Amino acid sequence: MSDLLFEIGTEEIPAGFLNGAAVQLETLFVQKVEKLELSFEKIKTYCTPRRLALQVTNLADHQKDRQEELLGPSKKAAFDIQGNPTKAALGFARSKGVTVQDLKLVDTSRGEYLQLIRDREGKPTDSLLPTILQEIVLELSFPKSMRWGSNQATFVRPIQWILALFGQNSIVFEHEGIVSGSTTRGHRFMAPEEIEVSTGSSYE
Repeated sequence: MSDLLFEIGTEEIPAGFLNGAAVQLETLFVQKVEKLELSFEKIKTYCTPRRLALQVTNLADHQKDRQEELLGPSKKAAFDIQGNPTKAALGFARSKGVTVQDLKLVDTSRGEYLQLIRDREGKPTDSLLPTILQEIVLELSFPKSMRWGSNQATFVRPIQWILALFGQNSIVFEHEGIVSGSTTRGHRFMAPEEIEVSTGSSYE
């Protein structure tokens, strides 16, 4: 397990938008990691006029291995009167990367259906985080957003930097030309230089 630190650095956000954005940030993250079956211990959010940040304690390093049960077409639709597989059965098998012989018939409340049961190996968390974090940036909404320059995505104010650390390692992804890294920034005038962050626990 490792700590995750995620910060979106921006130009000054209206104060009235901050608390709602912090709640959204936590809610979106929880929804995404729960869907991926990644456990964590606790979450803390931070917000200032120039940043929205999320700190996650003891996020699992790896998804658990799991078994998938995928229901296909009914027996009636899957086989013709000679017992040969139909296009429905062949298409279902092909879409899952298996053959009809890998499928089995199971009883359901609606009758017999083809089913594929397969083991899925869990993925490492650091391979999932770039997508999770980029989706959060895109899905955050505000009472009023803007688009600047040639950017396609909208946000409450122009994004200036993105900080993403999992343990001591940077989680790298790109958003509208900004590449995430391990630096943050302080007050625009009193501490404008970049500040290196080594771990999530040192952030505050």
